Amino acid sequence: ELPTLLGMTAIPSDNHIWAMLDGAPTDHFDGVFSTILKDIDRSGGLKPFRQSGGRVLIALDGSEHFCSRNLSCPHCSTRKRSDGGTEYFRTFVGATLVAPGHETVLPLPPEFVRPQDGASKQDCEPMAAGRWLGRGGLPTISQGEKYGGVVTPPAPVEHGVLRVKARADARPLRG
Repeated sequence: ELPTLLGMTAIPSDNHIWAMLDGAPTDHFDGVFSTILKDIDRSGGLKPFRQSGGRVLIALDGSEHFCSRNLSCPHCSTRKRSDGGTEYFRTFVGATLVAPGHETVLPLPPEFVRPQDGASKQDCEPMAAGRWLGRGGLPTISQGEKYGGVVTPPAPVEHGVLRVKARADARPLRG
């Protein structure tokens, strides 16, 4: 479809795209999320997501998106396996705008779990969730509301959400 829709004659491979994007900072694409969300809001598309007081609900959940014993990069976390081998992996906390009874969801910028230079303990999902909330992971919506609640799995992300609750005006809700 790319040649027909966009006139592309050479389609880049997954490896080529990954090589191009690997050097970009993870927050480099946050503006894309913000622009799209503002466009959706201007057209009235966020109305079904607004709850009492115009607030919105956000679901946070951690996900592992890469794991290998052979391939790694500077952004990989590591874990030792019972056979003595080392596993390299990448995880992130995904954020999604949700509404009860509404089957459509809207993705928000993720926060990646990242290795910490010189730290005695590796970064984790609760810390990433805390950073997401601390940096105001939700792009500004025209009415300027804060989080109405954050729906999280029972563990482990919830602990990070509870820790930053006061700073982000969020009420953790069990999902």
